[in-house]
Amino acid sequence: MRNFKKFAAMASAVTLAACAVAPVAMNFSAVAADNYSITISDHGSVSAKAHKFNAYQIFTGTLNDAGSGFTGGSVEWGSAIIDNGAALKAALKDATFSNEAAETAMNSLNDESTAYDVALALEKITSADDSAILATVINKVITDGTDVAASYAGSGDTATIELIAAGYYFVKDVTELTSPGNDALSKFIIRVLGTEIVEIKTDAPSLEKKIWHNDTTAAPTISASAPTGDWGDVGDNQIGDTVYYYIETTVPDMSAYDTYKYIIRDVMSSGLTLNDVTHIYYVPASGTAVELTNTDGITINKKDDANTESVTETFYVDFGDLKSILSDKNIIPETGDKIYTYYNATLNENALVSNSTNDEQNNPNEAWLTYSNNPNQSGSGNNETGDTVHDTVYDWTYTFEASKVDEKGDPLGGAKFSLKSGDTVINLIEITDASDLKVNGIEALASDTRYYRPAKEDETGGKLIETTSDKNKFMFVGLDDTKTYTLTETEAPTNYTKGEPVSLVISDTYNPNGDSVTAITRKVGSQEADSATIINRKGTSLPGTGGIGTTIFYIGGGAMVAVAGVFLITKKRMGKKEN
Repeated sequence: MRNFKKFAAMASAVTLAACAVAPVAMNFSAVAADNYSITISDHGSVSAKAHKFNAYQIFTGTLNDAGSGFTGGSVEWGSAIIDNGAALKAALKDATFSNEAAETAMNSLNDESTAYDVALALEKITSADDSAILATVINKVITDGTDVAASYAGSGDTATIELIAAGYYFVKDVTELTSPGNDALSKFIIRVLGTEIVEIKTDAPSLEKKIWHNDTTAAPTISASAPTGDWGDVGDNQIGDTVYYYIETTVPDMSAYDTYKYIIRDVMSSGLTLNDVTHIYYVPASGTAVELTNTDGITINKKDDANTESVTETFYVDFGDLKSILSDKNIIPETGDKIYTYYNATLNENALVSNSTNDEQNNPNEAWLTYSNNPNQSGSGNNETGDTVHDTVYDWTYTFEASKVDEKGDPLGGAKFSLKSGDTVINLIEITDASDLKVNGIEALASDTRYYRPAKEDETGGKLIETTSDKNKFMFVGLDDTKTYTLTETEAPTNYTKGEPVSLVISDTYNPNGDSVTAITRKVGSQEADSATIINRKGTSLPGTGGIGTTIFYIGGGAMVAVAGVFLITKKRMGKKEN
């Protein structure tokens, strides 16, 4: 009777290449008939012992003398297929295999074909792609009512399935996944001749999001490589600034899937306006990075995804079938490969502003990844997906107050000021509506204060701040930290001297998550101060050389000299007469 070794080799190939696991040992010796098991170990983000597995027996038979396989004539349907043999043969004939020999062998199957005949046909499967197709076919035949040979309940120290007989088993992950999370199901075929140990091959992708912190450099340098520089979980900007982001996603093992969904989703708060998704780079763990574009089958949608009911996306990047995209680019994914998606937004007039310690008035941006997580559904994962844990970064902007007073400290109107950032005069928009200010997180307009924010690029505002007798205070809404602002009095009230220009600087610290500011320091010049006070004193400066005042002084002085000369001459003449 023919030793069934070629099918053993085929099943090993299925296990290794297509069906999500890799056997640790493939050389066996004879074992006791009551000592059969499959122990499943972790892989990537998937913890095997927390999952649940069902084992379905596909073929069974009599071990050969060496205990290294089954004698050919003894191969029979396993308990999962004994009532489903016809369905399996039909499914194999309907499937399309890439190898011509495998395709011919499957097409030769008929109603009279035995389990052994099917096993011989399966010997023709030699490629990873065809092995994946085989796993998909068997999965279609397995139904809720199919006999389960043994199970692991997901509650042990190790994920071990205890079996009562040798054979070929289809192992299916039947865990109920929770979302969001980083997890995925798996399926595989394995030959059991004794105690087998396998590693789950299917894993789940992950997502991490970062924001550019512009303290030293206004904008990042974006290149086809892993990002470097001042990226983190927190940033701060002036209203009107461009805010830069990237999303890093990992590429999972997709070998158990026919197609693979991969959708990046992003939600911005009302204080942020999306500009563009600028670059998408595939950065392999080894090799050359590749830029991906919409011509590769990627769709960038600057809108909500109608298929998601519980969230309203600002944008989403749909990779369609990630497996096909990579295949078309001749990319063979490996563990450690990543995709970087870069985009930017504008901090707008609706931005929440912070003006106190332990404040949480920031502008969050949240992202997550939707991905295929169940190869057991038609082998494609098209209908079953999971979401990664959402990752959020935070952008902050601040206030600075100032007031105009006389030398007595009384309110003083009639002054005009400009605000510079570095050498650039900021175009300012006055906020006069209390409801507009409330959007920024400031509850009410103070009666003695005027409010100004930086204009956005497309807005027309003014360059000057003005004070009046009843509104001698002003607040800047939406300033950046670490920037040096200069407040300059361009026009003093009548009969008052202009105050000297003063520098304004804000500094801050955050909690580790970046969602709360733990300290805010404001400096006016070199001194810490809650606000800037600009003092005007009465009096005018002396006019410069050539002014009318100097002319009058010269005329008056000359007249006095002339009068003194006349008096001296008259006195001398009178003295001579007396002599």
